[in-house]
Amino acid sequence: MIQRRTFLKGASAAIIAATFSRRLLASSSAESPNLADQINNTLNAVQSWNVGMYGSLANIGLIMSNSAGQDYDSWIAANARGNNWLGVFQVKNFAQHSGYDSPTIESALRSALENMPMLDHYLPATTVDSDGTEWFYPFYRYSLYGYQFSSERNLRTDRWNSEGACQYLANVYDSFGRSFYGLNDNFDSGSNYAMSEPYGTRWLDVGKVMGSFLAFYDLGISVALEYALKCWNELNASFWHSNHYTYATGEFGYEFSAMDVIPNVLRLKKLVPNLPNADRITTDLVSRYLAGRGSGQWSGSTPNIAVVEHLTDDS
Repeated sequence: MIQRRTFLKGASAAIIAATFSRRLLASSSAESPNLADQINNTLNAVQSWNVGMYGSLANIGLIMSNSAGQDYDSWIAANARGNNWLGVFQVKNFAQHSGYDSPTIESALRSALENMPMLDHYLPATTVDSDGTEWFYPFYRYSLYGYQFSSERNLRTDRWNSEGACQYLANVYDSFGRSFYGLNDNFDSGSNYAMSEPYGTRWLDVGKVMGSFLAFYDLGISVALEYALKCWNELNASFWHSNHYTYATGEFGYEFSAMDVIPNVLRLKKLVPNLPNADRITTDLVSRYLAGRGSGQWSGSTPNIAVVEHLTDDS
């Protein structure tokens, strides 16, 4: 069984998902199309890659060479009209990775830098809970690129204070004693300032916090690298199990969010050539993906049933 995480929405998403799933599950007889033909047939079935605010399809379309860069314009404009400033940063990130820019994207980005809700400690408020408390979730790492965009444009650097934000993130990490999936402004009060799942910190939480510190290191904040290393040490001390990293401190087994962890670990290894326990990266990948069907992440037994993650938000 393959568990899929997907951000496709709308009628076009239904076409691509249904067609792809149907054809992958088709008979493997000689007259069946090969995988390349199956993918091409699926792409050809999509009537439009431009679906406005649900424009993740535009990003997938561009990657698969079926979408124009201008489709990002309608996506980011829809987010800006809806005051979805986090969505604006997401589209800007996708477009920048694709090498596309435009006046529409620049205008929306400037509005986001002016209007993105911020915590008092300079981190973006990416989520508001039912009590009205604002939180920063490291899952939305692309929101941290706002510091670079602000500095490059000399626009609202009073709001986008990268050193103050990194220091607060470090203070919360030290006090909480482990990684988390969210933090708020309550650190000074001494309680309820960070959250993890009831069963413990997840390995993807460690990966996302590590990625956040690496983002601050890219901004020239040298101490952030020390904290990325702390996250790596946490991953090895609390999650390593025989030949792979487990899902959470209270949940053993393989879990499919490797793209939330491994790319950040590889970036850290590039920055720290003598990274301790670096051999575990390849050991984990071999165990997780290459050991063969019926083992590792292909075992087919709960919770080791998920093998594919389509997309990460901070690609």
